[in-house]
Amino acid sequence: MKKISFLYLFLCLHFSLNAQKKDVDFFSLPFVQEAKTLHDFELKNISGCSLFYAPDINLYVNADFSGNFEDNFTLFRGVPTVKITQNLPGIAKLQCLLSAELSDSKESEFKYSLSQSVSLSFPLINTPGYIKLFNNYGMNNYKIRKKNSDISYLLSLNKGVCRLVSEAGNYLYYKRMLRLYEEKLSLLEQQTDDYEKLFVLGKINAINVHDQISEKLKFIQEKVELQGKYIAAEKSLMELGAEELLLEFDLKSFVEKWKEYCKLYHRESFLKDEQNLLALDINHFSYVESVSSSIPSFSAGFSINSPYSQQDFPDFSQANWNINVAFNIPLKQKAGLNAIDSMVIYKNMTLLEKQKLLRSQKSSKQEREGYVLLYDSYCKTMQNASNLEKNRLDSYTELNKAGKLSDFDLKLQENNSEIYDNYADYAELQLLVTLLSCY
Repeated sequence: MKKISFLYLFLCLHFSLNAQKKDVDFFSLPFVQEAKTLHDFELKNISGCSLFYAPDINLYVNADFSGNFEDNFTLFRGVPTVKITQNLPGIAKLQCLLSAELSDSKESEFKYSLSQSVSLSFPLINTPGYIKLFNNYGMNNYKIRKKNSDISYLLSLNKGVCRLVSEAGNYLYYKRMLRLYEEKLSLLEQQTDDYEKLFVLGKINAINVHDQISEKLKFIQEKVELQGKYIAAEKSLMELGAEELLLEFDLKSFVEKWKEYCKLYHRESFLKDEQNLLALDINHFSYVESVSSSIPSFSAGFSINSPYSQQDFPDFSQANWNINVAFNIPLKQKAGLNAIDSMVIYKNMTLLEKQKLLRSQKSSKQEREGYVLLYDSYCKTMQNASNLEKNRLDSYTELNKAGKLSDFDLKLQENNSEIYDNYADYAELQLLVTLLSCY
């Protein structure tokens, strides 16, 4: 749970330090609440697995009242019973039963009797390997299931954080891009008007005007598509319950903050890989538990039943003693040999599956590293393109001051420079989301 505590601490600090208008409570986000509720439920559901070798104590009480409407109750009979079951190593099981039968009626005074029984059952066919396997199941079943539940919790948090960063980053990217597109559309409309004036004066032909109008219409179409993506990003944030995260962030500062998170929360191993390996152990344990009932077993026990007594304690010298033995041999399963053989085969299958999974994880690790390198290269390319546009803007500014470039061309270059800067920030966002998705 140390990973979970660290994750919580960082996220709480992150949101509290960066909420400028409102205090954003990370724990109140729906995906966090859902993950926590599911985690609590799973821990409750597997809590019984931790008591495998602890005594299982149950109390049963049966009571009968009989009589008629005139005499009310004429007979009372109650049978309280305590049953204790103890699992022992090697599939053995000890069971103790203590029962009292209480009776009271108008014909006779209150009386009772006691009965006690003890029975022991164990498999007829066993091997040191299977005893070790079953004991390992009894000792580690809860531990492995709890670890699996904790990893599922972390995975849910990481998936939620990854989606949150992706959707919020997309929203900030589209929001800024729409503003820049509005500015550029205004410039294109101004340019189209100038082209039409030049056409009237006969300084350009109709083809030039047509090309300019086509460029503007194509840009309007791009703007409409961008608006659709912006609406979809806003909807996704609302579905996450994170609309309060639409703060005074710009994409650049948002990405920088989450890059700090990636540096601090470094993962030596991937959670998905750990969970896949645990799933094999859990399936193995479940199979051991299901097959154990098919193994031939022998049980023996004795019981003592005292006669009815009205004394403070019944006289066991007159009690009835019973000794019982029982065999359970599944003939269809070759007297249980099939069960033993199948568990050995299943164990070998689990080992082979683990080896296969480890090979797959090694290749998937290389795949993750490959995508990180790919997006890192993409970021550098887009940053270089943005730097070129900024350098071009510096040159255009000097030319404008010298009277060699129009104000319109300077404004158009300022707009292009900002658009490429937004492209570079979006590339950084893609790299960030790739890193966050490597859980």
